[in-house]
Amino acid sequence: MRNAVDIGIKYEKKVLEALQTYGLKAYRTNQTNIHDPKGYKHGFDGGVDIIAEFHTSIKGGRDFTFYIQCKCHNRDLIKTAVSEVYAGMHVRKGFGGSCIPVVIATCGASQETMQYAKELGVELFLQEQADIVIRAKATGKAPYGSYGTFLKVLLYLCTKDTIWIDALPENRNTLSKISMTEQLLMDTKADFDRAQSYLDSADSMERRAREERQKALDIQKAAAYRAIQAGGLADNGRENHTQKEKPTVIEDSG
Repeated sequence: MRNAVDIGIKYEKKVLEALQTYGLKAYRTNQTNIHDPKGYKHGFDGGVDIIAEFHTSIKGGRDFTFYIQCKCHNRDLIKTAVSEVYAGMHVRKGFGGSCIPVVIATCGASQETMQYAKELGVELFLQEQADIVIRAKATGKAPYGSYGTFLKVLLYLCTKDTIWIDALPENRNTLSKISMTEQLLMDTKADFDRAQSYLDSADSMERRAREERQKALDIQKAAAYRAIQAGGLADNGRENHTQKEKPTVIEDSG
């Protein structure tokens, strides 16, 4: 049976292959590549599983670098994934163009997580967005909507419709504007969010443990009750048997 790590790595490779098929230059961060040259970040992802680049010279040109975290989950995305990729992108600052953090996941996300991602500028690519890209790939068309930059880039690559280039934001690099103090505050916030996720998990396990203990107590009580009943039935059986075997006394009339 595969463990969570193996499943995660397989999913990362699947996402990587898909991005490369669409036309992005994409690399896994735990392998040596131009974003993680030998001796730098090798074997460490820091909250970023894939780095993907998009460049076009059409209509004045656009350049974007996407810092991507992949989550193969069957439960709703939590805020930890958002804060990790956000912090991971800033740790890896220095690559030109507009830098955008993205979480690609097989699951959904709560309204709270989506709002949190919006506040941090992290784009979520969930099943809904994946379905839009799949249809665009099959038909060469896509309905216009209020999409994130990552999704717009994929729609352009699938349809070759330059309307999606027009919809892309102008290039900007906000990483250089972030002070050391701001960076430390963001890293601290990410650590607190990560700690909270562990606390939430601990609460869930404790609650489950209490439920399991209560089930065990209920089973013990039921077993004890059956034992008492069995003992009572046995006593009644012995009493009835004794009464049946009691000898009849014959009175002597003479």
